[in-house]
Amino acid sequence: MIIDKRIQAEIYIPLILSWIIYAVTQKDVFLPGAAILATFPSFMLLLIRKEKNKESKFKMSVRNIVNISILLSAIWRNFVPPPANAVAFVPILLSAIQSASILVAVLMWFSFDYKYRSYYLKFLAWLTVASSINVPFDPLIQLIFWLFCFVTIGIIMMPSYLPYSSQLKEKFKKTKHKNILIYSYPIFLLIISSIIFVLLISGIRMGDQLVMSLITDYAISRHFSFFDSKLLLSGAGNSRSDIRPIMEIDKKDYQLSYLVGQVFDTYNNGLWEAQYDLSLTDIPGHRSSYIKTLNISMFEHLKGVIPLPRGVVAIEGKSSNYQIDENGIVINNDKNIPKATIFLDEDRAFKTVKEVDIKKYLNISPFMKEHLKKAIIDAAGDGNTPQIIAINIQKYFTNYFEYNLYVDFNADDRGILYMIYKNKPAYCSYFATAMVLMLRAQGIPARMATGFFASEESSWNKDRYIVRGRDAHAWVEALLPSINIKTGEKIHNKNGEQLYKWVRFDPTPSSSRLEALEKDSDINKFADWMWCVQKRIRAAILDIETKTLVYLLLVIIALLVFEEVLKKGIKALMKKRNTRKEMDSNKEDKGKALYLMFYRTFEDLLKAKYDIMRRKSETDAELISRLESQENVPKNIIALIESFIARYHAARFGFNEEIDLSSNLKIVEDSCSSKEY
Repeated sequence: MIIDKRIQAEIYIPLILSWIIYAVTQKDVFLPGAAILATFPSFMLLLIRKEKNKESKFKMSVRNIVNISILLSAIWRNFVPPPANAVAFVPILLSAIQSASILVAVLMWFSFDYKYRSYYLKFLAWLTVASSINVPFDPLIQLIFWLFCFVTIGIIMMPSYLPYSSQLKEKFKKTKHKNILIYSYPIFLLIISSIIFVLLISGIRMGDQLVMSLITDYAISRHFSFFDSKLLLSGAGNSRSDIRPIMEIDKKDYQLSYLVGQVFDTYNNGLWEAQYDLSLTDIPGHRSSYIKTLNISMFEHLKGVIPLPRGVVAIEGKSSNYQIDENGIVINNDKNIPKATIFLDEDRAFKTVKEVDIKKYLNISPFMKEHLKKAIIDAAGDGNTPQIIAINIQKYFTNYFEYNLYVDFNADDRGILYMIYKNKPAYCSYFATAMVLMLRAQGIPARMATGFFASEESSWNKDRYIVRGRDAHAWVEALLPSINIKTGEKIHNKNGEQLYKWVRFDPTPSSSRLEALEKDSDINKFADWMWCVQKRIRAAILDIETKTLVYLLLVIIALLVFEEVLKKGIKALMKKRNTRKEMDSNKEDKGKALYLMFYRTFEDLLKAKYDIMRRKSETDAELISRLESQENVPKNIIALIESFIARYHAARFGFNEEIDLSSNLKIVEDSCSSKEY
């Protein structure tokens, strides 16, 4: 194939720039660096070498090049994920396209025999750029992008000003003195490339706005204050319109729908604080005996917190770094936690008074204790045990209050009192705070727990809940004496000490809560379906061991390569077979022509010597019979003719190449010419 050096330069320079854009935007220097190292020597050899003929050493179908590149990209982006500020409707697919466009370009660069190679490579440069600029534009990215536009537009315009073919050169000579605009090429290039740059930037922004209108609620990173060590009442409702899928969890009983992520024990005038220096204990990977199991799929990283029900005793999954703190919060700092099986045993959560710092769970300001007295009388009723008092206070809020995501009073002690005595609507953290303070005022240790409440059935699997950011919730945990449900007696340990247990109470009005959440946030079904699908795919991929995943993809690549080799082998075999058939056919045609020549010479001899012509439908036997009836044809000549005809048929139709028809015909000719006959 003829290689034009100038065309190769026009292809390669935009490719280099597109790879630089990928490196800057995707924070991945290794892949484009390897691509440049692989192709640059070849490019330089093309420019230096004298001969213009170039044959491809690498030959593979475009389909398999694309398939192999995508699979290799999937492996690569498993180790080099997109940057945190990258935005995409389907992140897994886009990241694979970004890397695959570079790999395809590298493989296509060495495939000189492809008919549309130059068009493929020019398209791939633009594809790499278009797929890679899914991050906020900083000055460096804008500069490189403008340079890419400047160079590519310059390459398109260059033949009009710097002709490289004889035809273009002749045309240029005729017009360069007549048109003064010819000399303004640099200005035109600068203006046109700048206009295209501005148009592309505007188009990208419009496209971003269109895409972001669908995925803003999913792609924008939000901070979950519920898992911080400090929580303001005023900031607890920030997640109300967050429809991002956080995780999926098996739909079990109601008690397992509360997924705890943080515990707050210290309250001071609208500010909750949690201990941050708690000791951590490793969670075993499997338990042979357990009461309940629960399967989860994590979609988002929550600062290392894994929101789970109470009573976790073991976790089985790809990651083995699960730990649990003194408050029962499960921690794993691995950002890629895909799926896990949770083993639960809620009856193991018993504690003695010695094991709990009771004082901090009874702490309440004198102001609040005094001003809550009337409300406690109304709420607690005639309750005479901690359990009954807690249940009555919970019912007080769920029966006589309404849930609202927006409050019109202060997020402090006076605001809590205003809410209680004016019966004002509020959200979960207000109700939980009010109940904790009421319990503490009654001498019942209490704290506020935050996390998620799973209640939305997954459209993908009816046996699972999907947990969204808006499902963030707060509830109360009271330390109550453990009682045997069957006998009603208090439970003691082996040493005779009374056992206590943190019991959950949810004072938030549930029916109005669900109604308010659905009203406050609309879900685009298509965008939500697409986002959840790619999250599930990512979780499924991450759940596979990295080695297994790499081996699996490498096996698929090996099968594709084997298919390519097998296809080429079969093609070569068929070509060889067809060539042999063609040679045999040519050989047969040549033999047929030669035999016909001998037979026509024989017929001419009969015509010349005996004035006998073979009739159109006459057989060989009939011809011999007619010759025998002729007096002027000697019998020995007829015998020679009969011998020639037999040899002719044996040579032509019996493929007996050893028969020499030429010599046999010569004998007949000599005999016919002899005077003896």
